[in-house]
Amino acid sequence: MSIVQQHITTFLEKHADYIDNNRQKIGIIAGSVALVSLYSVYRAVVAFSHNDGIPLVPYTWPIIGSTREYNRDPEAFLKKWGERYGHVYRVHLNGRIQTVVSGHHVREIFLNTDFDFVTAVKKRFDIDVLADIPNDVITSDSLRRVILKFTNHLKHFTPRAVQYLAIGQKQFLSAFPTEPVVLPHFYPLVQHMVAAATASVFAGTNLANNRAILESFKNVTVDVGKELQFPYPYLEGYPLLNHLRMRFYGKFSPSMQYHKKNLFSAIIPEVIARIEGAKEPGWERPDDVLQTILESHCEQSSDPEYIADIMTKWMIELVFAAVHTTSENSTIVLYRLAEHPDVVEELLQEQKEVLRNHGISPDEKDPAEMFTGAAIKDLVKLDSVCREAMRIKNNFLTHNHTYIGKGNITLSSGAVIKPGEDVIVNLWFNHRDTATQRTTDKTDLDNFHPYRFVGEDRAASKIGDDFLVFGEGKHSCPGRWFALQEMKTIVSFLIRDYKLTPKGKIHFPNKVGSTMPFGQIILEKRH
Repeated sequence: MSIVQQHITTFLEKHADYIDNNRQKIGIIAGSVALVSLYSVYRAVVAFSHNDGIPLVPYTWPIIGSTREYNRDPEAFLKKWGERYGHVYRVHLNGRIQTVVSGHHVREIFLNTDFDFVTAVKKRFDIDVLADIPNDVITSDSLRRVILKFTNHLKHFTPRAVQYLAIGQKQFLSAFPTEPVVLPHFYPLVQHMVAAATASVFAGTNLANNRAILESFKNVTVDVGKELQFPYPYLEGYPLLNHLRMRFYGKFSPSMQYHKKNLFSAIIPEVIARIEGAKEPGWERPDDVLQTILESHCEQSSDPEYIADIMTKWMIELVFAAVHTTSENSTIVLYRLAEHPDVVEELLQEQKEVLRNHGISPDEKDPAEMFTGAAIKDLVKLDSVCREAMRIKNNFLTHNHTYIGKGNITLSSGAVIKPGEDVIVNLWFNHRDTATQRTTDKTDLDNFHPYRFVGEDRAASKIGDDFLVFGEGKHSCPGRWFALQEMKTIVSFLIRDYKLTPKGKIHFPNKVGSTMPFGQIILEKRH
């Protein structure tokens, strides 16, 4: 069995039945500790008495609250209580009471720096704890600065990223000896392409050709995320307990320990070579994110092992910020196109016209010469397809923000939010509400209309109340331009080279926690 076939098999097995009995026992013990130790103080701590007139969705059981009702049918839940209570109400969800906001009220949360997205995320998933990253090594601000610096030089890195997307596609599909290729799922192919391109600009071209680096860039997010899945989501209401659980997994998780060692072993010889090379006259400085970070840490220590350890932690942090989400969104777009072959043909025609307008032959063999940043930007129909596919992605209540202000704050709705409390965004509503959507075509907002945003000044990178996939305000995704460029290049490659045909029905999920479609795909070469 080839490495690619093994990867596909592993991917499907992980999504089918990942957690073994021992890990379930750990989760059950943690959940039991939460129930036994905290139930006695539940009424005092979680009673959440507010006299601001904001309604609370009624529930029966403590701890569980409305979580089961919401998980059973999130769309029906949000329709029911949104129609009854309006844009702002409260719900006991995932172990705690949270304030739900939608419509124009989301802007108050995203644009107020006292509502912090990172603090909220760390209550349920803290990569710094999992990867044993000290607070003074990587902060949310330093991570954002690194990503912004890279994004500001995106034009420079585009040829390399495009080249490695093509390399990743060829590597993956070359493992299939016969044509046409039948893929059990789009994700492993897309993930391989994204990991190769991301590694080339984050870790450099030398490490991007390293099998160990590529494996960890692909798999660390999925492997670690699956280990933490049980007994999520009920531990969200107990950040301290969840923090201890993550610290335990960070130290003893087989997946995290494996990927840290895997990355470190690949990175340390590269670090040594770069440190020694910098001492030589005429040394050609590597042009990648790794080198930028390395130079800022070489002043603190000359110990290669220390520096390699820091670089390993940076790579883990960057991978969690970049690879999985881009792979997931690209996969969703491809499944939408597999359902609409007529759209694929129109996108191919657009591709040829755009390339000719840029003086590029549609028969150009060098991918970096063919799909330039300027050409990718002009694929406006493809951009609309990407935005539309992400708009109707299976997101419901998301983008939690914790209020970190010193005293209570009163929102325009009258809702009083106390320090430490969470506000959660009803993304499902905003993405389907005719009053919120800023486009001429507001018909059938529950369904996929590929060209809804063509000519509407609503590019896929443009954030706002009407499109919240990348957030809004201070904590909007700084890497979204790179992510979208990768997405559009991946789609352009695949539809140019292959016909995409579903083998059977494609299933688009409608439950919480499951965003990716499923279905076998036949790839048949066009030439």
